[in-house]
Amino acid sequence: MRNTLKPHLIWSNFKFSVLFCRHGKEYGPCNRHRHDDFYELVFIRSGNSFHVMGDRRLKISTGNVFLIPPGEIHSYEDANDLEIYNILFAPSFLKHFHNDMQSLPNYQLLFNVARQPGQDGNILKLDNSFFPEIIQMLDEIIREQNQMLPGAKTAILADFLKVLLHLCRHCDPLSGEMRISNAYRISRLLAELNMRFKDPWTLSEMARFTNLSESSLRQQFKLLTGISPVRYLVNTRLAKAFSHLHGSELTISEIAGKCGFPDSNYFSRQFRKQYGFPPRSVRR
Repeated sequence: MRNTLKPHLIWSNFKFSVLFCRHGKEYGPCNRHRHDDFYELVFIRSGNSFHVMGDRRLKISTGNVFLIPPGEIHSYEDANDLEIYNILFAPSFLKHFHNDMQSLPNYQLLFNVARQPGQDGNILKLDNSFFPEIIQMLDEIIREQNQMLPGAKTAILADFLKVLLHLCRHCDPLSGEMRISNAYRISRLLAELNMRFKDPWTLSEMARFTNLSESSLRQQFKLLTGISPVRYLVNTRLAKAFSHLHGSELTISEIAGKCGFPDSNYFSRQFRKQYGFPPRSVRR
């Protein structure tokens, strides 16, 4: 049976919901399931358990944060007084924050870097000093859902964006080893490329930033993101340029230079290759 977002929604036109769940020892492999059309961002309020996703069985506990993408089969095993917030949202909900969050390494780690066997499954740990504030905001979202007062969706969206921002700013990788894992190195590079997309990056400079050899960087970047580091940088620049074409009075040559393309002809070729039409078409 398909497990879709619709039955969990409070409002059919607002593709978001927060659930508070408790699991004990009885909640185990028999509850394996997947989410067919939504993300589940999990925050552990208390207790501990093993989280199983694919062939990975990882220990989770209070303050841990992880993302379950659409289509992933997962379950909890050996749960010990586990209390969790399940933050559910459709992929389309990413439009509210995706572009602005791209410069945060933890956002890259959660949403854009593939999980790899033998690593901590991209699990983060919240700084304890922010724990009470996160709990307060998630509980407030649940109260708004229950009361359904006018303006509730606006209040929920505001609280969720603040929760997500805190999680991306104030979490660390679950283990010390994760800090030097390839996934974390690549997530830091992704964030840096989004922040400094105008800089004249070379593959050599990217390799130095990640402390990897050029060949290892190419291999790991492609493995974790599906494309090469140079292609990712070009795509990022093109996306920034697309935005400028919509909302700027600058000329196409000026936009190209502003987005890291000193040669406007090269920019136009790459733009057409990426989007299927020339830059000037955006302004018609």
